[in-house]
Amino acid sequence: MAKVESILIRECGWTPERFTREIQRSRRRSQRIQSIQTHKITDFFPTVRRSLSSFTVSCGIDAQKHSRREWAALQRLRTNAKLYEKTEVAVEDSKVCAKSNGTHRRGVKRVLAEESFSCTISKCRRVEDSPNSGTSLDMLAVQTTTVTTENDDQVLVDALPYLDTEYNDADRQTALRLIDQECKIFRPTKNYLKHLPVPDFDVFLTPCMLKEQARMSKKQEMSKLDMSRCELPCPSGTSRAGDKVQWRKAIKNAKAQNEHLVTRQINLELMEEYAAESYLRRNRELEQLCTEAERELRRTKEQVMEIHARRKMAQLDAGRQLRELEGSWVAMVTNNYRMELANNQMAVANAQMAKRLRLDPAALGQLN
Repeated sequence: MAKVESILIRECGWTPERFTREIQRSRRRSQRIQSIQTHKITDFFPTVRRSLSSFTVSCGIDAQKHSRREWAALQRLRTNAKLYEKTEVAVEDSKVCAKSNGTHRRGVKRVLAEESFSCTISKCRRVEDSPNSGTSLDMLAVQTTTVTTENDDQVLVDALPYLDTEYNDADRQTALRLIDQECKIFRPTKNYLKHLPVPDFDVFLTPCMLKEQARMSKKQEMSKLDMSRCELPCPSGTSRAGDKVQWRKAIKNAKAQNEHLVTRQINLELMEEYAAESYLRRNRELEQLCTEAERELRRTKEQVMEIHARRKMAQLDAGRQLRELEGSWVAMVTNNYRMELANNQMAVANAQMAKRLRLDPAALGQLN
């Protein structure tokens, strides 16, 4: 443990007296923090506030019993993990380049990892030595979330309507803001068609239609149908009784009327013989068209419902995976807190034992 203490003192840049003070302060803080309310878990874990389970709550209760120093340690671990991932990628690229040149460099990963660890330690020192180091964990979480949001240039629309059932005012304001931005793209005015040529509205008008429009604009009555050609008058009167011209005209009119009636009779006979079957066939064709349209509509609705079902299953599966990942994340965070608490308790116990045995930790470190 003396070696571990010496490493911590060297990496954190503390003196042995400050290290002892930090251990005692952590112990007093651990005893005092037992009275924190359970509802503070939403401040520590903002990403799981909508899907808290009993396991998450129990883990969160254990996690919230620790102070700002443990939260800073967690942030250091996260930053170190991200830097280590980037380091691995850089090392792989350097290895490929070195192999292509025939000079494989070993130990690069170790050097870069140590540099990233040193960079992480320096960042953590700046956080601890900052004047705002007395802020609480919930303020640190809010600041981290704010920085992430401000750095995003675009809004990622990742709505899960079958999974997300609770929306707050901030989500509603975001949606309204997106709608306003979309509406600003096109704002129609009274003369928004001024860039188009004036249409020719009279292009499809015939002379008969123009004549009728002129009559309607003057509010004149429409000429009635002339029924005189359907009448069959005979010459009457003494003056026309012996007029052969008038009688020939009447006979000609009678023959025309007779031909017209004969044509109507032929049409009626043909209709009586063939119209029924023709109308029935037409009705069957219309029924077939209607049936095909209904079948196509039903098939389209089934496809839409199938798409909705697939989307719902995909979102529910994604929600299950998210809950599992969040649960594992909370478990790992809790385990990290527990391990650090155990390390601190062991360090305190070792310090007390060294004090009781009147041993110098620095001297033991030099002996090791």
